[in-house]
Amino acid sequence: MTVEKALVVGPSKIDIAYQRFGKDDAPPVFLLMGAGAQMISWADGFCSELVNRNLQIIRFDNRDIGLSTHIENVPVPDYEAASKGDFSTVPYSLSDMAADVVGLMDYLNFQNKLSAQKNNDQLINSYGLQQEHCKTDTERANV
Repeated sequence: MTVEKALVVGPSKIDIAYQRFGKDDAPPVFLLMGAGAQMISWADGFCSELVNRNLQIIRFDNRDIGLSTHIENVPVPDYEAASKGDFSTVPYSLSDMAADVVGLMDYLNFQNKLSAQKNNDQLINSYGLQQEHCKTDTERANV
């Protein structure tokens, strides 16, 4: 499967690497991977099974992962401080990542609802990202 790039996406103007499976007119499902894993962590067989159920699958690399934009020239986050609620050293937020998903949807001309499949290992990360998306785009949220 060919990797494509959405260029200058969302408010952060980043590039997002993605792959599409299925028919263009099938309902889209965006697969959100977390914890530093690349889009290819969504197994091809899993994607194929979803396509067999008449869905269009879009899997993508989040920012700082794989072939998407890597945020450079920022200090290393203070993970201990962040775990205590101080996010002053964190270069971007979950809200920024949710805006990336909406930006990718816009780039691909999806104005309809967003569905998201959660990998069991990434449940917390993906669920948090979905919650952020729902806060900012209630018209398209369907999780």
